[in-house]
Amino acid sequence: MLTVGVGQAEGTNSDRVIQQVIEQAQGTLGSFVPQAGIFYASVEFDHQLMLKEIFRCFPDLSLIGCTTAGEFSSSCGFSEVSASLILFYSDTIEIKAGLGEAVSKDPVKAVKNAVHSARKNLSRDESLCLFFPDGAVTASTEVLDCLNQTLDPNCTAFGGCAARHGFYSAPPKLFYHERVLQDSFPLLLFSGDLKYAFSVSNSWTPVGDKKRVMSAHQKDVDRIGSESALDFYMHYLGTHSKPIPEFPLAVYEEGKDQFYIRVPVGYEQGSGKVTFGAFVPNGSDVQLMEATPSKILSETDLSIQSALKGFPDKDLSVALIFSCNARKSILGTKTQNELGFLIDHLPPNTPIAGFYGFAEFSPLIGSTECRLHNTTMVTLLLGASDAQNQISQRLNAAPQKPLTVPEVFTKDSLDQENLLLKKKISSSEYYRRNLENIQEANAALLKTINAEIQAAHQEIQLKNKHLEQLNRELEQEKQKSDKLLRNILPDQIADELKSKGSVEPVYYPFASVLFTDIKGFTTIASQLTPKQLIKELDFYFSAFDRIIGHYGLEKLKTIGDAYMCAGGLPVPRENHVVNMVRAAWDICDFMEKTKQERLTKGKQNWDIRMGIHAGPLMAGVIGKKKFAFDIWGDTVNIASRLETAGAPDKINISKNVYEVVKGDFDCEYRGRIAIKNHGEIDMYFVVGKS
Repeated sequence: MLTVGVGQAEGTNSDRVIQQVIEQAQGTLGSFVPQAGIFYASVEFDHQLMLKEIFRCFPDLSLIGCTTAGEFSSSCGFSEVSASLILFYSDTIEIKAGLGEAVSKDPVKAVKNAVHSARKNLSRDESLCLFFPDGAVTASTEVLDCLNQTLDPNCTAFGGCAARHGFYSAPPKLFYHERVLQDSFPLLLFSGDLKYAFSVSNSWTPVGDKKRVMSAHQKDVDRIGSESALDFYMHYLGTHSKPIPEFPLAVYEEGKDQFYIRVPVGYEQGSGKVTFGAFVPNGSDVQLMEATPSKILSETDLSIQSALKGFPDKDLSVALIFSCNARKSILGTKTQNELGFLIDHLPPNTPIAGFYGFAEFSPLIGSTECRLHNTTMVTLLLGASDAQNQISQRLNAAPQKPLTVPEVFTKDSLDQENLLLKKKISSSEYYRRNLENIQEANAALLKTINAEIQAAHQEIQLKNKHLEQLNRELEQEKQKSDKLLRNILPDQIADELKSKGSVEPVYYPFASVLFTDIKGFTTIASQLTPKQLIKELDFYFSAFDRIIGHYGLEKLKTIGDAYMCAGGLPVPRENHVVNMVRAAWDICDFMEKTKQERLTKGKQNWDIRMGIHAGPLMAGVIGKKKFAFDIWGDTVNIASRLETAGAPDKINISKNVYEVVKGDFDCEYRGRIAIKNHGEIDMYFVVGKS
């Protein structure tokens, strides 16, 4: 299986953004511990801080990533001021990171170092490669040639080129584990039975005749046909025009009908040379290309459907998208529609994550050799057997998130929102000016952008009014923060504590108490590291929490391997004894299913003993600083003794409980059994449902 969690958040505070990103990614991943990840971020964040926080949460993660010109995901949508994290977990697929450095100095050595450093940690041959180089890589054909030759022949490579927004001068950055780099080559290698499908959408239409490239060196093209490269552009765009990214070249290599795309990024008036975003081979045929927003979106829709053909829904784990900054420039306010098509076509709950970069990498359709593209969108679908079932299990198994204090306006938070809005306005202004250089830019598009700018100005004015009301809101914040007590104490107890400052003990004439513990826990604990032990206990106790919550029972505490809960308090409820036995039955069922799964994986089994008693008890709050709701009395002691006198994977109940539940459950009388300090009492095993 392959399970993927995706998180994305936008903002200007690096610490706050990365906390939200990690929470989202881990939340969708559930209880699984990720083994690898991909991190994208806008160029202006404090990347070192963000990476440090990621590795604080996931110290063993194999991580790569890069800065982008914008990201989009199923968890957040499209944003140019955001960060994204993709987490991978699999029990059948290995994923390891590798790094090569000083690419511009020795690209072949850098690529080989990256592949070998990841490959040495795999037990099988790699089957898929993801990589995120910077602009230095796109300048040399040696990089992709070496990558294609070094990878296993059955391994296919995909990726995107690190980028930045056009309105920022900072260079793009690369990420490898906790390092922020440039001029490097980070990659992830996947090994195992990984399924994938992909499509490449270029959306540009060739126009005019094909012409032969007569003189070119790497990214610089001097002559096309019988004229300079600049004259070639002016022939189609007019003598007062200049080459711009929105009019790229289709490049056909000798003997091939398919083409890849190269974007013009500069030119020299005197020599007539045009510089492109990546290499253009001598002797290749080229055609000018054009595109419109409607053409891009329609081709995107078809491309996604093409990738889905032959990929079973049940095997799909994630959709990774590598798109081009030039496409985003043309789409303008319609950029988010690309994500909309993905959501419409992919199975529900499929994680989606993508970014806009300066180049894209994938094979051509029908080939396995990785190629460099410009102005394209590469859709890569990854999965393994029963991935959809794993998505469902992951969502169901995700621990319940604790309640948090609702967001309130503070001066700091409002300043952060204002700064974010100003960045969005700057971005809109930049793209508005850029769109004016595109021939097909029209009044409707400019009107939309201007309307967004006006709306942003109005929102800033609204936030300024909120600042004027800050004192009133800070007072309201105190009332909202009181709700935190409800995460610690039952609602009724929290209300009493807030109103009186203390809680009076309460006598309950009839309540039910459940104790569980793990058989042979001391032996099990001695065989596990502290980290492994905590992980195991958290897995089981989180499941118990969900079960007792379903039946309206109250969790009290855990002590080592012991788990304790009660029914019929703090608010007396009907059927609390029956519900307690139902919860115990579900816990036994959960333990049995888990045992079978662990047996298939060769893991150690955990057997549970359970005891339930019902009767009178006292309940109240202990402590003055760290509050705890607890119960006392013989009923509690007898329930504990019933658990001790029980048997593995059995529910041991007292006669008090039996008399209440005998119409709902089949029980087996055990006889009168002696327990500490209470003599002999009648005991029963619950053996089935009536």
